Amino acid sequence: MPVCRAPASRSAPRSAKPLGPSPAPVQRPGRRFRRAPRRAVAGAGRGAVQEYPGRGGAKAGHGARLACFSFNGNKIITAGGGGALVSDNPALIATARHLSTQAKETAPHYQHETTGYSYGLSSVLAAVGLAQLRTLEARVASRRAVFARYVVGLADVPGVSFMPEPAWGRSSRWLSVAMFDPARFGADREGVRRALDEAGIESRPVWKPLHLQPAFRDAEVVGGPVAASLFERGLCLPSGNMTPAVQARVIETIRRLARR
Repeated sequence: MPVCRAPASRSAPRSAKPLGPSPAPVQRPGRRFRRAPRRAVAGAGRGAVQEYPGRGGAKAGHGARLACFSFNGNKIITAGGGGALVSDNPALIATARHLSTQAKETAPHYQHETTGYSYGLSSVLAAVGLAQLRTLEARVASRRAVFARYVVGLADVPGVSFMPEPAWGRSSRWLSVAMFDPARFGADREGVRRALDEAGIESRPVWKPLHLQPAFRDAEVVGGPVAASLFERGLCLPSGNMTPAVQARVIETIRRLARR
C-alpha cells in the first residue's frame, strides 16, 4: 500500500489504497508520517459488510473518526452515485452536512462564512440505496459465490492466483481479481484482457497505483514495488450478478488461453 506525499510546493493529497475488495489491516502510521497533525478517515468504498472477525466482527471503517462508503453504480449497494459519511461524533456529521449543503448560514439572505458544496444525495437516490440494505447479506453471498466459482474453475491452471482471504478479515468479494504469471500461464494480463474482449467479455486491469499516476509524478513515494507488480499482473474479472452458465464462459475463455 504505497503512500504518495506531495512536496510542499504542491497541493496533491496524501493517499493510500488497498487492492481489490479485501479489508486492509489498519495500523498506526509510521514515524515518518507523524510529523504533522492528522485525523483518521477510513475509506470503505465497497466495504459495507467486510468484517474483522479477530476484532469482534467489527465492520470495515470501524475505529476511525469518519468512514466513507461509496454507492457508485458498480457497488453491491448502489444509489447510482454518491455515498455516505458515517461517524460517532455528532459535531463532525453536523459540519459535513453544513459543508455539503452550500454552507449556508442562518440568515434571511445567502450568507456564507466558508466555502460550501452541493454534495448532498437526493432523497430519491437515498431511498433507492436504503431499499437495498435489507438484501445486503444476500448480495454479498452472491458475490462471494462468484469469486468461489472462479477459484474452483481455474484452480488447476498454472500461473493463475487470487487474492487470499486473511484469517482476521471477511471480504465482500465485491470484485474478483485474478493474478496472471506470464511465465507459467503463457500470456500476460493484457493478453488475457484482449482475449476476453474479443469474446465479448469486459475485464479491466486493477487500479493503477497512485505513485505511477502522472498527477503524482513529483511526489515523494514510500513503498510501491508490490503495488506496481499487482497492477502489472492483476485483472478484474466480471463480478456482477452472473448465472453459473455465463460465468462458465468467462472461465472457459481463460482456460483456452493458457499455454496454447
